[in-house]
Amino acid sequence: MMQSIDIKNKELLSILNEASWFVDNHEIIQEHLHQNGKGVLADPWINDQYKWETINSGTTHTGWPQTATGYSIKPDQIKYKTFNEEIPNRYDRINTELMHYFGTRHNALFHVYPPEGFLSWHNNANASSQNVIFTYNPTGDGYFAYHDWETNETIKMKDKPGWSCKAGFFASYKEPKEKLVYHCAYTKVWRMTVSYIWGAYDTEIGREFQQQVIEDISIE
Repeated sequence: MMQSIDIKNKELLSILNEASWFVDNHEIIQEHLHQNGKGVLADPWINDQYKWETINSGTTHTGWPQTATGYSIKPDQIKYKTFNEEIPNRYDRINTELMHYFGTRHNALFHVYPPEGFLSWHNNANASSQNVIFTYNPTGDGYFAYHDWETNETIKMKDKPGWSCKAGFFASYKEPKEKLVYHCAYTKVWRMTVSYIWGAYDTEIGREFQQQVIEDISIE
């Protein structure tokens, strides 16, 4: 279960607005970085048929998405066509500010999606943690979707124009199946997602850090 968080903190919004550069200047990203999954169509990987195939595969599913489209900005994942120092410099500065703000050293994702970009159904069982996820979408034409175990339906959390936030807990295979968060993402326009995590598994420390951050995000 993921919850939406209203971003009201002006200091945080100021840092996030710096990160918007990666979408607002996507021509630079396209020019200097290789795109993962270029030409791969979204629907076969984000529809309900594939969702159930992933769920029914049980623990043979690694936790990682099998495929995705877009540009990874993290230093251990970035793929350059030609080096451009502005990209890593901006990432380093923004990531350092956000890690300090959130009290964590774990930047789980810093990813830019092109139009029709997506992340296939997966559950992150290999990286269990409390998390907070920020998405920037200029028009709101995109979504994060997850499987609801109570209804067995797909719940779509639509993006809002600008920055939006959600938080939750990604369980491991050591947890009851109903705690596993099967999810995917899709966008019609340029979009980016940045996420941070606290600790492995469902620890008290991780929950406390996450709750403190959620409260701080929600205060003007």
